[in-house]
Amino acid sequence: MIRLQDGKQVVIEFAGMTSIDGQSKPAGEFHILEIEDGEWIGGCYATAENLHEKIEEFLIDPVD
Repeated sequence: MIRLQDGKQVVIEFAGMTSIDGQSKPAGEFHILEIEDGEWIGGCYATAENLHEKIEEFLIDPVD
């Protein structure tokens, strides 16, 4: 788990055998969860090849 200063957290887990719907295969080896103030607000799947890139998406705020 990565805790950020603004109350956000990024959690990285192994995706397992099924996706979050409980039926289909996950789209990658890892499941990345974005949590803010204790609530799950987003996430994505990642492979070993793009895990670093996907984590950066959560850590770096886009410039308005």
